[in-house]
Amino acid sequence: ECKACGWRSVLFERERILRLALPSVTLTRPRSLYDLYMMSCVPGPADAEKGACACCGSAAQCFAQKRLATMPRVLLLQVCRDGPSGEVLRHPVYVDESLEWPGLPAMQLVGVVYQHGQRVDSGRYSCACRGADGAFWDYDKRQRPVRLVDIAAPFATNVVLLVYAIGRGVLETRVGQEGVEWRREHNIRRIED
Repeated sequence: ECKACGWRSVLFERERILRLALPSVTLTRPRSLYDLYMMSCVPGPADAEKGACACCGSAAQCFAQKRLATMPRVLLLQVCRDGPSGEVLRHPVYVDESLEWPGLPAMQLVGVVYQHGQRVDSGRYSCACRGADGAFWDYDKRQRPVRLVDIAAPFATNVVLLVYAIGRGVLETRVGQEGVEWRREHNIRRIED
């Protein structure tokens, strides 16, 4: 929205990664991904290149607001931990196994990437992935894979990338004369022999 002439426009951009910034102030409690997403939706000054008013050309008085319009099948969330002087902001982030934001379909956590180090450009990375058994496994080159009891707790200050996929619910199978039925929370599919 342009404050000079009142012009409003809507732009849709395709992004492969949703980037969520951490506040630069010290946090007293862990932030959820929803908190970080809502902070990214607060209107602010528009980017000078993208935010110039189509009506009057002014960029100095234009404001922009970002939000998700649709949810992809696979969502990558980056927690931007870059501090003002290159240090890593180690604020704890609560990792949700199920992502349920208003107006968007539910998504299930598939994997998490962690960054261990003092600076953004140094350190090492590890990850936790959901296994075939439904549990999360921590993979670090320093040790064998370890089964995690709680995905949110171990490295809350090290989360840098999360991978979510649209949730399908519990899968049940039943064999009968009419074929195999796959039951899910919201849809039923029939696969005939």
